[in-house]
Amino acid sequence: MKSIHTFKQCTSTIGTILPRRLTFTGARLTTTTSTSTNPAASVTGYALCSVNGCSFRFLGTSTRSTTRFVHELEKEDRSSHRLTTLHNHYRTLCFINSTPKRQMSQSSWTGPFGKDLVFRQLLEYKSYTYTYLLADADTNEAVIIDPVIETVDRDVKLVHDLGLKLIYAANTHVHADHVTGSGSIKKLIPTCKSVIAEVSKAKADVKVNEGDLIKFGKFKLEVRSTPGHTDGCITFVLHEKGLVFTGDALLIRGCGRTDFQQGNPGSLYDSIHKKILSLPQSFYVFPAHDYTGQTMSTVGEELRYNPRLTKPKNEFVEIMKNLNLPYPKQIDKALPANMVCGVFDVPESS
Repeated sequence: MKSIHTFKQCTSTIGTILPRRLTFTGARLTTTTSTSTNPAASVTGYALCSVNGCSFRFLGTSTRSTTRFVHELEKEDRSSHRLTTLHNHYRTLCFINSTPKRQMSQSSWTGPFGKDLVFRQLLEYKSYTYTYLLADADTNEAVIIDPVIETVDRDVKLVHDLGLKLIYAANTHVHADHVTGSGSIKKLIPTCKSVIAEVSKAKADVKVNEGDLIKFGKFKLEVRSTPGHTDGCITFVLHEKGLVFTGDALLIRGCGRTDFQQGNPGSLYDSIHKKILSLPQSFYVFPAHDYTGQTMSTVGEELRYNPRLTKPKNEFVEIMKNLNLPYPKQIDKALPANMVCGVFDVPESS
């Protein structure tokens, strides 16, 4: 504890040497900087400060170490006589180590698919919709897939928290069970562009077709046309990481319904088998929905265990024709809104 007392004695003199760069408060030392390349930091300990990107910790006594510390300060202030005064009067100040100041890196919050890819799977619990946020950890460029209007604030906050540059808000199709959040995101992040399949005839900044690439940083999502649930359904494939975002075409142990909105069970069967289940079996499957609490699957799993898609095509068609599913609760609101990016002429709730 003697070293803490000694440190307190030193602070006033050091503060007069570099008043714009160092601020001290008792045993806690807060450092500030006047340059944009050396951001302010606050650290705790017996004594800790930062000069030109290096952190310094003080404890105990050593005249030799004090000299080294004074030498570092001299780079910041050429008033040698004042530095000498500091040296002579506070010999008990001890320099322990200097290490590069820790900088926050995107790799600190990347997901399970490598330190170069930021990955988040987000749930909107009312419609059980999964939203996916992907970003290049080096450039911070990001894409969000299937955002929902009710969770736009959450998603935009996450984008800001992680320091990302959201450049695209992409929809896998014109949804019938929720209103897309892409339009609202564009209002909050004007540089973000909405994306949807051209064949859907919905409004968006970018209309995509089979084989197009959505680029963010060094990554690119391949667009695959997978009609059947709707005629405008698309699947996004991130080959570099073995990820496939299937929208409502392929679900975990299931698939999207085909009884409305240009649905066609034969087309859906062909789309899934030719465009999704033809990928390497190790690829991870991330759907737009799940109603049983599952979050992901693989191509190999669905080839073996999907109770519908393991059937011959004719049996699959009969299954889909006889599901007798209830009418989607939000369809009357969602469809017209999603045709215009989810922001214009949205019918009021009754």
